[in-house]
Amino acid sequence: MALNKDIKVALLTIVSITAFIVAYLFMKGTLLTSGDPKYVAIFSNVDKVKKSDRVYLSGVNIGTVDKIEFVDLARPEEVRVIFTADKSLKIPKDSKIQITSTSIMGNMGLILRMGNSKDVLKEMEAIEGLPENGLLNSVGPLAKSADSLLVNVNTLFDRNKSENIYLTVNHINNTLVTLNTTIANMSKLIESNQKPINQTMVNFERISLNLAKKQDDINATINNIRDISSKANQADIASMMQNLSKSVNELNTILTDLNQGQGSLGKLMKDPVLYNNLNTTVNNANELLIDFKANPKRYVGFSIFGGKK
Repeated sequence: MALNKDIKVALLTIVSITAFIVAYLFMKGTLLTSGDPKYVAIFSNVDKVKKSDRVYLSGVNIGTVDKIEFVDLARPEEVRVIFTADKSLKIPKDSKIQITSTSIMGNMGLILRMGNSKDVLKEMEAIEGLPENGLLNSVGPLAKSADSLLVNVNTLFDRNKSENIYLTVNHINNTLVTLNTTIANMSKLIESNQKPINQTMVNFERISLNLAKKQDDINATINNIRDISSKANQADIASMMQNLSKSVNELNTILTDLNQGQGSLGKLMKDPVLYNNLNTTVNNANELLIDFKANPKRYVGFSIFGGKK
């Protein structure tokens, strides 16, 4: 018997509603977590955590938030969060659970941090809750640094500040203008002295060619200097030093004889009688010369022109 149109519509509506409910429960995780044990965590502030938010362990979804309520309305600073966890998971008693932001859009969740205790939690047993360590809190220091960076950038582009990018660019422009002027002056100087510079280069080239041509003579001169140095090094230095020592000894002997009054010079230096006689003789000869110059006729008895007086 064929179904009439109304029955078909009713059946289709029931199937659609059932599929919608199943899909909704699946999306919330209720369908998958039915039969999983529940645990309790106490927080001072759940910070937008809501029912059906995910519970993660090492980034893997292991459960969902089942219920959020106050422990006691007289103490609103204590909020109890009941969550489910995979029934195959053994949670140590010293484990902790922390509120976290799961996306930059503000979605929240719980992160389970496993402890090391050998004792495990039983169903509906309490686990220590930690405050939020969300994505926005992690971004906080970065946002502060970015804010400081923006302030510095604004200061850099502020024309009213003594140190800004416009002043720096102006200094750079002035430096470039000065550099261009210097280069232009150098170019003019080189251009005006181009002929002497060219002549100097020609002379330098001639000198280089002449040196190249005289290379053999230069090498021969260097070799001669080396030969002379070698011969000087090979000279009988010991014999020269012996002769020098002998000459010094003879000079010392002469000086010793002089000091002892030996020889004519020594007696002259040491014998006062001889010295006085020689001094008297010299004085007499000096007086004689003076008198001769004063009275030449007294000593010469003839005239150049003849006639004795």
